[in-house]
Amino acid sequence: MGLPFEIRWTYTGDCGARVNIELLRDGAVCSQIATDVENNGTYTWYAAQCGAVTDGYSIRVTEPESGVSAVSDVFQIMPAGVLAVTAPNGGEHLVTGMTTTLTWAHSDCLGSLVRLELLEQGNVCAVLAISVPNSGSFTWTPARCGEVSTGYRLRVVDLASGTSDVSDAEFVIGPPYLVLSVTDVGHDQGGQVRVRWRHEENDQAGAATPIMQYSVWRRVDANLKGSAAGPVPPEFRTMTYPPGTWDYVTSVPAGGEDTYGTVCPSLCDSSVVDGMCWSVYFVRAHTAQPVVFFDTLPDSGYSVDNIAPAAPAGLRLEAGDVLTWQEPTDADFQYFTVYGSAVDHLDGSETVVDRTTNTSLGIGGQGFAHFFVTATDSHGNEGRAAALFALSGVPGAQPTSFALYPCAPNPFNPVTTIRFDLPQAVPVSVRVYDIAGRLVQTLVDNVVMEAGRREVVWRGCDESGRQVATGTYFCRMEAGGFRGTERMTLVSKIVL
Repeated sequence: MGLPFEIRWTYTGDCGARVNIELLRDGAVCSQIATDVENNGTYTWYAAQCGAVTDGYSIRVTEPESGVSAVSDVFQIMPAGVLAVTAPNGGEHLVTGMTTTLTWAHSDCLGSLVRLELLEQGNVCAVLAISVPNSGSFTWTPARCGEVSTGYRLRVVDLASGTSDVSDAEFVIGPPYLVLSVTDVGHDQGGQVRVRWRHEENDQAGAATPIMQYSVWRRVDANLKGSAAGPVPPEFRTMTYPPGTWDYVTSVPAGGEDTYGTVCPSLCDSSVVDGMCWSVYFVRAHTAQPVVFFDTLPDSGYSVDNIAPAAPAGLRLEAGDVLTWQEPTDADFQYFTVYGSAVDHLDGSETVVDRTTNTSLGIGGQGFAHFFVTATDSHGNEGRAAALFALSGVPGAQPTSFALYPCAPNPFNPVTTIRFDLPQAVPVSVRVYDIAGRLVQTLVDNVVMEAGRREVVWRGCDESGRQVATGTYFCRMEAGGFRGTERMTLVSKIVL
């Protein structure tokens, strides 16, 4: 449908000079194709359905003077073919000299060959392929039209029907010298990104205009916290100084490297609290001549606060059923969260008792066996929990001295119980270390416990909750002036 179709018929010299051509559906006229046209045996018709029906069509050619007519066999009129550019379809940054794949969608109703055209500002500036198979893809090495880098689109044209499609939006064809990435610097408190770029072509020995150094510039924008705009696309037409106001950030000496990178400050951090915050950068390659330099297209990225606050220190239960802990140590602290739970670890079943900026909270009447306190920073990062376990007492006589007993079972996998005696109420700490003396997990952190025989469970995990490896570990208990250490062996499988 919509494609040119040639209607042919035969005739003798006795027939009239003119004919009428009709489209029949199920034997009845549904459309007049042509009236009073030359009886020369052929007519070009752009096929069209009657009422969007596909089947039951035939063509009748009639000589009006005599009424003599001929009817074709029954045929179908199918919908027009579909052609759609899929890549590049807008927003891409293609690099000159670096192979890319052009792709498009097509239907079986189209022809077998297509033409590929590069448009710049809506006008054809290059024919990428005059006639190639309509296979849906074509490998191309990008090249710009002159010095222009932006405003490009791809057009695919079906040679049989003339059906065509163009990229939905413009894309960029830039030089190989470009910003490769703007990414967050991991394991920091935010405020930094790592900018990486590919070298300028003159950054090599014997170049006509040697590159001496690169400088990195950041665009001056308003605070973008909560912005949903995403990466900022190029909005200019040439490779000269990008539009906008820019702050110089830093310089990197040129050394003939293939790629370069440096850490730069960002405008602000992206977070679950405030949303995305994008910072925009470009790189300038400086030559020995003060007014000769080369700029990349700008690119954007964001930084993230990767470090959660430390667990609140000194968690203890004081008289009157009051939980207390020490002041926060993190500069970006926002609030504490107190959880109550029936189990001795956070597993998603715990209940939020309160969120507070104070360092104490009354928990009378809560009824939970265990309490946990975490700190959350201004970017929504919640740190690991400090725990106050309702440690169980062991029936027996009142201890008369401090003691730490071997854990049981031992060897174990992955849970063992650590028992100790307290002849009086004192602050208690129980920690697990590996054979090299590194802290593995704090089980009890300076918690005041009543006198009696007490016990605490170690589940073979580190501070992050990850299961530790098979090996020898040491339990160290501190209570008042008492210090005790016991060896523990974690095995992957206990053989009896």
